[in-house]
Amino acid sequence: MSAEGTKIALKSLYDATNQDLTSIEIIPGDWTDWIDSAPPGCEPSITSPLLLVEWNLGVPQKVLYRLYLASANFPHINSVAAKTVVETTLQKTTCILIVNPAHQTALNTRKNLIANGYLDARKELRFVELLLVGVKACAKESALWAHRRWCLNRLHEFAYENFDSRAKLPSSALPPSSDLTQSVSSPFLPSDAIRTEFATVRQAFTLYPRNYHAWTHWHQTFDLCCAILCSPTISDASRGELSMIVLEEIRGLRKWIDAHITDFSAVHHLVTSLPKVRDLVSSQLFSPEVCKLLETESSPSELAKQSWGLLSSFLPHKETQWLFLVSILPSLPPLEKEWYIQRMLDLDVPWEMHRKHFVATYVKSS
Repeated sequence: MSAEGTKIALKSLYDATNQDLTSIEIIPGDWTDWIDSAPPGCEPSITSPLLLVEWNLGVPQKVLYRLYLASANFPHINSVAAKTVVETTLQKTTCILIVNPAHQTALNTRKNLIANGYLDARKELRFVELLLVGVKACAKESALWAHRRWCLNRLHEFAYENFDSRAKLPSSALPPSSDLTQSVSSPFLPSDAIRTEFATVRQAFTLYPRNYHAWTHWHQTFDLCCAILCSPTISDASRGELSMIVLEEIRGLRKWIDAHITDFSAVHHLVTSLPKVRDLVSSQLFSPEVCKLLETESSPSELAKQSWGLLSSFLPHKETQWLFLVSILPSLPPLEKEWYIQRMLDLDVPWEMHRKHFVATYVKSS
């Protein structure tokens, strides 16, 4: 590909990502491999070596790697930059991030473009979302998730100046330390933005299972949702919307565990979210109907029933479900707890270390 052809292809790629796309995907081979199979009117060409079908963008891998090599050097932007320089930087960093989402120089350059008003943070959020849910290497990249959180902080106003003064709220309802929830500097996300974050995470799970960084983003978003619920400045309507989101996410986690019985990350984040949910319910921030539903969904008895059902139903027994039930046991009433202990002792499990710890903890003390 000539230098001029590379310029044209980079512009074509950037222009395509700037449209209202449904998805971005890296497809195998070169653009010439897709000419015959492309729908009429969507055939890639040397000037536009991409496959764009019904707003789904396919970027041939060989084309992408050639453009990546040509994008290695790009201008650094300051507060005053020529339009052509800005466009060149945007085109090259777009290509770089599709191939290498951990490229810190490209990420920091795009932050600089946003800070100086050359790039809309909303457009950047959408571009990052398309990468996280469409490109497997992007879905698991911590730097890209952190970049998304930076954009959220940049885009949404800060709204917790008086947060710590509300002594009537339980401490677990206050925002923890993270890059989305930092006490007085937390972004006030509206309910539709929070739903978008949870939807993005779910799609990233599907693309790349056991995704630690996506789960981290889920937990930070969940913490932020709970923190905003505690804000005295939100309306009753917003509080109602957010309370339903909390309920939906707890339900969604339980369904995910049913369908992915070895995903310990899901179990961990469900269990660690329960104290926060229970404290919020006890603070009477929700409607009576939602409170009742949340109490049921987060009930130790219900969760123990779920984990025992999964643990006892599969052979060989799944270690994740053993650990799930063990984490619930301390919250159970004494008789119910004893019932599960006796049945867990009867199981033939291969994890000697877990069994010894279980016996030492529950048998000698019960």
